[in-house]
Amino acid sequence: MKNKTATNSMKFNKFSSIALLDGLDTFLNLSIVTYLSIFFFKEFDNRVSILLSTFVVLLSFFSRNSLLCLIEKVFTKSKRADFNLYLMLTVCYFFPLFLTDNLNILSILVFMFSRFVVGNLFFLAKKNYLLGDQFKEENNFFIKYLILFILGMLIGSILFVFLNDIFSNSQMNSWAWKCFYLFLLIVSLCFSFLFKYKIMISNNNDSQTSDESLISLKKKNNFFFKNLSSIIPFYLLLVFSCQNWLPRFSNPENMQLLDYGIINIFLILLLTVFTFPLFNLIGNRKVSNFFGILVIVVSLIAFAFEYTSSYSIDFLKFYLSIIASFLISLNVLNLKLKNPSFAKVHLNYLSFIFVTLAILLPLTFYFFINFSISYNIIYLIISFLFLVSFLAGRYDER
Repeated sequence: MKNKTATNSMKFNKFSSIALLDGLDTFLNLSIVTYLSIFFFKEFDNRVSILLSTFVVLLSFFSRNSLLCLIEKVFTKSKRADFNLYLMLTVCYFFPLFLTDNLNILSILVFMFSRFVVGNLFFLAKKNYLLGDQFKEENNFFIKYLILFILGMLIGSILFVFLNDIFSNSQMNSWAWKCFYLFLLIVSLCFSFLFKYKIMISNNNDSQTSDESLISLKKKNNFFFKNLSSIIPFYLLLVFSCQNWLPRFSNPENMQLLDYGIINIFLILLLTVFTFPLFNLIGNRKVSNFFGILVIVVSLIAFAFEYTSSYSIDFLKFYLSIIASFLISLNVLNLKLKNPSFAKVHLNYLSFIFVTLAILLPLTFYFFINFSISYNIIYLIISFLFLVSFLAGRYDER
């Protein structure tokens, strides 16, 4: 039997609240890294403690995959068929409220476990939706998810500014950072009453026909390379989450570039909203080829110049914002469901992005803190990522 025709409607559903909470959780946790570093790792040097805290916070990204999904394994062994997602998140946000620096090691372990489980829950939410019947009836899951993810970050930035003005640095370092988890707890609790979102745990793997398996296998071999450049917008969003503290602790020469503020995020959001319908009308193949070649050429030309003025830094941030918005629109088109079995490839792709960011972010932060950034290298990296994606896309057309 044929599946129902996918709709391009931008109608929001119960899953939309998960994307909003995901963005809110990501921003708030990354924005309080310095407070967590003083609370948990005060015996270490500031630069070391910041990297350790960043790694702990990003455990929620590292655990977003089937291999490390502890919650799914526990519920499968206990033969529990479902559970309320938002109530589980509420419990995870409840634990940090009672952490104390008197039992430092125990507090760190509890906090790490909480972040790990949060990642499991967001992964299971995506898995339930991507492999469910509702996803097969729409094509705009990814654009809606990313827009709401960014909106959640923007709400988190407003909350951070508000609470940061109310409490002193001493209060934030000792206990006031827990107010962010209290807010997350209240939001997840409200969502649990409004939506009653349940995660279904199944022991049975969906069967596939041989034709579907061959199609998925062929596409999967090239899929990750074709969309490799999409790591850029995700990475910029995480840098934005750290813009309240990262420029201050980084090498002085990196401060202006790492001050990736809210105006840049608004630019990404607005351009994504306006370019997606246009790219959808033209077709992702034509736009991907044109845009890929254009970015490669412009980046290679920019690589040849020397950058010393502040205007060149502003241009680079503007250039990155444009690229990020175009990539979101293009990759959303690439990620449209071709057949039911390919949804698993989409899920693995998202898991790959999050795990890569969990590893990449602390490493690049170490570089930003201790060394100066070469803007020429950034343009070279951009051209390399787009070249790989472009060549993979050409190979996919064969």
